[in-house]
Amino acid sequence: MRTCFVGLRTSRRFWKCGMMLSSVIIVIEVIRIFAIKHVQICAVPQAPVDMETTTRATPNNYSFPLEIDFHELLADIEADRPVSVQPINVHQFSYISNPKNMCRVNDLRHRWSLDGKGKPFFLLILIKSSRKNFHLRQTIRWKTKERRFKKWRRRVRIVFLLGYSFNESNSEIARESDIFNDIVQEDFLDTYRNLTYKTVMGYRWATKYCSVATHILFQDDDFHFNVANVFYFLRLQQDTDSVYIGHYIEDSPPDRHNDSKYYMTYDDYPHPYFPPYFPGGAYFISMTIAQKFVKVFPYVKHIAIDDTFLGIVAYKLNVTLHDSGLIAFGGCENFTEIISCRGYINVQEVFSGWKEFLQNLGIFKTKSEFFSVEDATFEPIHLQGQSKDLHTS
Repeated sequence: MRTCFVGLRTSRRFWKCGMMLSSVIIVIEVIRIFAIKHVQICAVPQAPVDMETTTRATPNNYSFPLEIDFHELLADIEADRPVSVQPINVHQFSYISNPKNMCRVNDLRHRWSLDGKGKPFFLLILIKSSRKNFHLRQTIRWKTKERRFKKWRRRVRIVFLLGYSFNESNSEIARESDIFNDIVQEDFLDTYRNLTYKTVMGYRWATKYCSVATHILFQDDDFHFNVANVFYFLRLQQDTDSVYIGHYIEDSPPDRHNDSKYYMTYDDYPHPYFPPYFPGGAYFISMTIAQKFVKVFPYVKHIAIDDTFLGIVAYKLNVTLHDSGLIAFGGCENFTEIISCRGYINVQEVFSGWKEFLQNLGIFKTKSEFFSVEDATFEPIHLQGQSKDLHTS
């Protein structure tokens, strides 16, 4: 009998070792994938641009279809007058998953005021996600279920944006959507070259089904966010309807290398530079500007790179882009002082993210300091240098 118990304990040790070894293999593979990804696409951010330089005009000879007066076009659309031109970029995709009641607010008192003037703020976070990144979506869901997030829950909504694929992952996404009811999905292929479709889908959904939101934080699923600082930032602004902030990029040339995923032909885009734009990883925009974008999207020629497409739309509408250090692409070391930051910059953050994911599944537990996850704050800290009104001349 004693021998049997010894054998049982031994088999349990082997089982635990096997589980630990499997977890380590998974983590190593994730590190390899993330390392390849970030070597390829994570460039060092450009130096911050002074607020005054963010309004620098694109050359007068710049043209891109449609070449019309977009202010007049927008005025006609908003006044429900006939439009003299035909759209050239109709969004022809249909919803597979649509949580259209996500933003229903029965009691408008839930849109709490933070500006001291009686104006309510309500935040929608649109997260571009890949079908394979369930662990990132689930980590975000766990974070927002924590007790410290409770006070923000009534005035924040989080939605994940996905496309379609020709494999078994669609059934998994369907089950995930049924369980959490927070996925917006259309029937375009979920590929990098279709990111503009995904972005337009997000804007269209937000303006139709979540117009109660006053502002949108648009970001990728590997970014972290600090909602307390979002509201704190808005409280400091005199004109919150003109908020459009991000990491400002100008004089950026199209990639003409046909082996690059950023490849842009001269037929796609003939000019040597794009208008100023924000990288699509994260930026913050008012619903007022988002609604303008949606109304004119059909009249701007489609290009595959979503962030430069939005830059062209903003240029045509004369919408000002404001550079801000509150959107960080270099990591989350100063998380208490930002709105959004890119996670998984280094091996430590990859291990931490997987440790948190596996811990919540009840699979993997450790007291090792190497796997420690620093608690993120949801309390506003001083946002250095960000109290300046956006419309300072």
